Amino acid sequence: MVAPEVIWLSILNATVCTAAPVLMVMLAIERIGAAMTAQTGMIGPLSTIVLAAWLLGEAITASMAAGTALVLAGIYLFTRAGRRG
Repeated sequence: MVAPEVIWLSILNATVCTAAPVLMVMLAIERIGAAMTAQTGMIGPLSTIVLAAWLLGEAITASMAAGTALVLAGIYLFTRAGRRG
């Protein structure tokens, strides 16, 4: 038998950590557009990298920096292409 705490934590995870963020992204796309939402969404991974280094003492490796730069460059290029077309 599954403990009631596990069921409630699963429901909380499904709503707060899954459904609510998806809903908020869809609302953001509707209000500010896909390009701006993608740019704003990059705050999450960037802040995770910075906080991991600051609070947990994790090293920021060259591959992490290169991957982050690649993603940012891709968002920049697609945003520019979207504005022209």
